[in-house]
Amino acid sequence: MAEQPIMNFDRSSTGLFSPEEIHRLMRVEYGRSGRYRYPILLMLIEIDRLETLHDLYGSESRDRLIASVVELLSTVTRGSDFLGCMVDKRLMVVFPHTPREAAVPLTERLLEGVRGLAFEGDGRTLRTSLSIGAIWSGGGDAGEGEDRGDFQTFAASAEEALNRAVTAGGDRAVVSSTDQT
Repeated sequence: MAEQPIMNFDRSSTGLFSPEEIHRLMRVEYGRSGRYRYPILLMLIEIDRLETLHDLYGSESRDRLIASVVELLSTVTRGSDFLGCMVDKRLMVVFPHTPREAAVPLTERLLEGVRGLAFEGDGRTLRTSLSIGAIWSGGGDAGEGEDRGDFQTFAASAEEALNRAVTAGGDRAVVSSTDQT
């Protein structure tokens, strides 16, 4: 029998799960939400113009900005939520047991909170904003009248929503749902 790789699900010093860990946790939580029929929200978050800020002010400034956004995210997430980093400096947040009506207010709190962050570069305050792509599922089984699809489709829907937010100029959230109602 082949040995399974061991994954350490302890949060790093930044408080984030690694890309591998957050994907594994999301896949498991998505499966549970269908099995036990509870709602789940997935957000992909991108800091607008992060690479431009990096090019202008260096990696230390970029890292400070990411740390500030992560700190803000930790104030709006619960102990049962999962916050992880992606390979491309995006963030993924999994909100199990989150009703549909909480999705938009949650994204608005994040957008407003980041707009209020003070980021200094070359002695001036720079405006910071986010683009958020979110997908919500009510947690029903596919055989029960809701075609929720598999995890890859669910995650791809969040990616598509994020791309729409970025393409529209950033500083916004696009929230989608697997429910047809």
